Amino acid sequence: MISGYELGDVLFGRGLRLAVAAWIRNSESELFFQSEVAKGVEYVQSAVSQELNRLIALGMVQKVPRSRGDRRQYYLRTNSQLWNIIDAALEVIDEQSFTATQSSP
Repeated sequence: MISGYELGDVLFGRGLRLAVAAWIRNSESELFFQSEVAKGVEYVQSAVSQELNRLIALGMVQKVPRSRGDRRQYYLRTNSQLWNIIDAALEVIDEQSFTATQSSP
């Protein structure tokens, strides 16, 4: 069976890209912050930030305006049709295959 990082690398150009999208898609809440994703995919925040920016550009995620004094940047998962692509990719892999011990994203 192909791992999540392997599929993400071949299909999307970077293994971390699918890992981040999978974490967001499978999150119980549509609202999340960057460090949650980084912890969830076991990868550094700067790399996760790059992938979040790609998802923002695609309209799959949007930044939530910060409240006064709030240091965290929150994001919101949208109802974009593009999530169907992520769902299809996740159907062919074991979703638990996104760990730091997998091949490098």
